[in-house]
Amino acid sequence: VTIHIARPSRTAGQTTTIDRVDYSVKPGSRLLEGTLKLKLRASQGGTRKLTLPANADLQRVTINQKERSLRATATKAGNVVQVPIRPGSQQIELRWQQPWERTLSERVPAVHVGGPAANVRVTVTTGEDRWLLWAFGPRWGPAVLFWSHLFILILLAIGLGRLRFLPLKTSHWLLLCLGFAQLPTPALLPVVGFFLAFSWRESFWRTRPAPQLATPFALTQIGLIGVMMIFLIALYAAIHSNLLMDLDMQVKGTNSHNGHLVWYVDRTDGALPMPGTLSLPIIVWRVAMLLWSLWLVSALLKWLQWAWRCFADGGLWRKFESTPAPQQPTAQQEAKSAPIPPPPPQP
Repeated sequence: VTIHIARPSRTAGQTTTIDRVDYSVKPGSRLLEGTLKLKLRASQGGTRKLTLPANADLQRVTINQKERSLRATATKAGNVVQVPIRPGSQQIELRWQQPWERTLSERVPAVHVGGPAANVRVTVTTGEDRWLLWAFGPRWGPAVLFWSHLFILILLAIGLGRLRFLPLKTSHWLLLCLGFAQLPTPALLPVVGFFLAFSWRESFWRTRPAPQLATPFALTQIGLIGVMMIFLIALYAAIHSNLLMDLDMQVKGTNSHNGHLVWYVDRTDGALPMPGTLSLPIIVWRVAMLLWSLWLVSALLKWLQWAWRCFADGGLWRKFESTPAPQQPTAQQEAKSAPIPPPPPQP
């Protein structure tokens, strides 16, 4: 019996497979906090080079939820961390901080995981002190729908500005729509209905002073009071949402929402995506809405004067015609109206 024993030759391919990558950053006024989580499988032991930004200060490294004492080595490509890998599946987490300054356009710092990876998610937490204008990056990511909503409101304002019988110009409608952009589009209906109702009141009842229309006139006056109350409530809701509520930029897609943006890439060659945002300090929005509120108060005084003239044109109220009640005839009247009996026959 002859037995030949030989070591099998290695098959070309990867010894480590990265199944998932979660890369999240949280920029602040002075520092940026970054977190990198890897879920991988390895067929043999070794090390994995993870490249962080050049100015990153490594804070913590955990492997399978156990903290390890590792240091980053500065290179031209960035700070490289040599992470030990053992056969089998494992989870690696790195946390670091780096200097950061908030600007109009911001991109996620570059990170390389040392090889191909799948199911990559990049998360950016913008913070409540920023006004998110736009988000850009991979195709599967968040979309800011506020601007499309505002565009529809601008078209509506231009159409309303062409109604010459209303006291508002196109510029007034544009400013109103800007202030109502944080509310659903139907919230603008009470405002439009207010001006339409009072314009109709002025033109319709001026030529109909007949007393027999007292009941419809009274119902019209009561209805106009209700329309005015709803109009004032809608204006208050707009001011309250703009000055006191959180700014809603209507962010949708990949489980994203205001202040929490998520991008997804199915595969990458090792370099993680670098999405970015356009943002301004939230104080810019607050100041703009404060100026809008002051304009609204000054314009409201003129609109209420116009509404009062329409409301009082032709009278504030009309009396109902009273039908006289039938009177009971007296005894004398009954005697006069009684038929005269025929004379008795002559003998």
